[in-house]
Amino acid sequence: MADALRWHGIHRASPLGFLQGPFVVSARRVRELLAARGKTAGPVKLSIVVDYLDHRESIVEAAAALAEAQDPDVTVAMVEMHCPSAAVAASDLRRVCEALRAFRADAEQLHVFLESSRMLASGDEPILLASAVAALRSVVPMDVGAKLRCGGITRDALPSNAIIARFITAMRDHDVPWKATAGLHHPVCGVYGGATMHGFLNVLAATLMACERTVPDDQLVAVLGDACRDSFRLSNGCFMWRDHGFDMAAVTRTRHGALRSFGSCSFEEPADGLRELGLLP
Repeated sequence: MADALRWHGIHRASPLGFLQGPFVVSARRVRELLAARGKTAGPVKLSIVVDYLDHRESIVEAAAALAEAQDPDVTVAMVEMHCPSAAVAASDLRRVCEALRAFRADAEQLHVFLESSRMLASGDEPILLASAVAALRSVVPMDVGAKLRCGGITRDALPSNAIIARFITAMRDHDVPWKATAGLHHPVCGVYGGATMHGFLNVLAATLMACERTVPDDQLVAVLGDACRDSFRLSNGCFMWRDHGFDMAAVTRTRHGALRSFGSCSFEEPADGLRELGLLP
């Protein structure tokens, strides 16, 4: 934990610190994090990961640790919750979201992202999750969105391009923001170290095509599967996929209303990949 916090601070203070999001920590390890921080560490924003199956105890435990620490430099910016299915989200998560008020008084400033374990098991799950989150957004003060897992430690954890395309269009159609996580180490999809991986520029380009061009899923599948590095570039202030250009206003709209962020196990790998493409100095 201490090493992770140290590297988080190093990356935050670097010229590319603007790329870094909150420090991700399990609700069960918040007390450990507070002990490892010490008294001289700088400000840190947290993204707390909560499992639906033990959310009651873990939320209470994490909130109590934060209250006892009384450290104004530690704030909870985000909560990420893993749910068994979208059906659970539809029936029960309003109460869970209300419990998250324990993390901060200004609940409207808290971003909550919900993930379904059945995303790879059911073709309808993206639509069910989008519908559940959209309903939740209308009744709780938090900024609630969805979460898409793009990989994992086993091959069967990798969603197909078709599943990702269906997820993107479902969130667009229900006006639900979302974040992507896991597996997005590289800008462009391909085989890396013997493993097939999705690319975060592919996901961004597909989301832009869905939100700004309203193209069908089969075209999004083509974007998600484009392994040609030259397909992705910046030109005249626009982000380009092949001959489709999106100005910064379009990118900003999509970043705010759809793909909010993506996560990777590494800070350096995505940045190094962008440098190799000439997209970062």
